[in-house]
Amino acid sequence: MTNKINVAVVAVSTKKEQGWIKCQTLGGKSWNDLGMHFDKDKFASTFATPGLFEIEYSSLTSIETGYTSYLVENATLIKAFATILKG
Repeated sequence: MTNKINVAVVAVSTKKEQGWIKCQTLGGKSWNDLGMHFDKDKFASTFATPGLFEIEYSSLTSIETGYTSYLVENATLIKAFATILKG
């Protein structure tokens, strides 16, 4: 099952096997930042710049460790921060 959310992606890393984004939910629903993994082959060009994104994600939970992680299933750039700042 996937969920859909609009987020501000503020950091992107492609150093490891899977890519990783750090994002903040929009609309004041959460004060915490959120990390999500992504397939670098599929999404490296999508996350080439920080900005506002619509993201479909799935939740991966390990019963053994109690650890939850999130995986990007689909992502669409709404607007890059560089474009917003230029006005």
